[in-house]
Amino acid sequence: TGEFGMELRVNVPWAYHKTLHSNCRVQTLGVKGSQYMYFFSDEHTIVENTQREYAPLPDGNPFGSDVVHMEDFPHDTPWTAPPFSDFFRRRDIYDFLQVKPLVFISNKYVVQWNHKHPDNFLDVELLREMLTYLEPNYTIVYKRSTAKSLEDVD
Repeated sequence: TGEFGMELRVNVPWAYHKTLHSNCRVQTLGVKGSQYMYFFSDEHTIVENTQREYAPLPDGNPFGSDVVHMEDFPHDTPWTAPPFSDFFRRRDIYDFLQVKPLVFISNKYVVQWNHKHPDNFLDVELLREMLTYLEPNYTIVYKRSTAKSLEDVD
C-alpha cells in the first residue's frame, strides 16, 4: 500500500472517489492501523507483514504510474478527499482545540532505502526551532517512530 504520506495523498483519495462514483465494491488492504485511513472501504484487509515492501499500483490506475511515489499526479485524476474530520471528530478534542489549533509532527528516525544511516528526519536543532515558533499558538503532538519494524525489507 505504500508509505502513509503518499498513501494519504494518492491512494486514499482515489479509493474514496471510487466509493462515491462507481458501482463496485471497494476492497483495500494495509498494515495494522490503516483501517482508519480507509474507513469508507467496503472491505479492508489487514496485512500481517508489517515490513514495507514494494507493491505496484494496480493496472488501469489513473495516475499513469506503477509506483505510489511520484512528484505529482495528473491534474485531471479522479480524486476526492475523504471527510476525515467528520469521521474522527470527537467533541472533547474539538472543544480543546478551539483554544489552539493542532499541529502534528511525525519524525521517523529509521534507516531506509538501504542507506547506512537514518535519512529523511527532523534533527534536534530544526525541531527546537519549530517548537519554539509553534508552541505559543498551537497545540503540538509529537510522534517519533523508531521501531525496527519500520525499517525497509532488504
